[in-house]
Amino acid sequence: MDPQAESPIRLKNRQRHILQVVAETMLPANAGFPIAPDEKNVIVPIEKLLTMGGRRSLMGLGLLLIFFEWAALIFLPRFKPFTKLSAPDRERYLTGWMNSRIKYRRFLFLTLKALICMVFFSDAKVKAGVGYDPECLVEMKK
Repeated sequence: MDPQAESPIRLKNRQRHILQVVAETMLPANAGFPIAPDEKNVIVPIEKLLTMGGRRSLMGLGLLLIFFEWAALIFLPRFKPFTKLSAPDRERYLTGWMNSRIKYRRFLFLTLKALICMVFFSDAKVKAGVGYDPECLVEMKK
């Protein structure tokens, strides 16, 4: 099935690329997860989730991604957008957002991280790979 056909409202291709690079930086392939973040387990689920809130939710994420991309010119002295940075510089940039003294910058980072992690860790392959067993929770409640 074509992932682009799954969500009637989509991010623009540039925004999807930024989201993909952010997800790959937050959840790198060498982190021990059974799969890497990709279009099927991050981008399409986020688009589906945000379309439930209407077009404006997805448009807000798109604006956040564009801002996130170009703010690298301000917050890092590399004079490159986020997606053109080296892997260490991308990690440094994310860390700068996470530890910023500007609360709105931290909040925007946390929003992006929460969305990415929520959909990535809800993937069945990831759950199995990290040893999550929801049946264990049912047994504990009894």
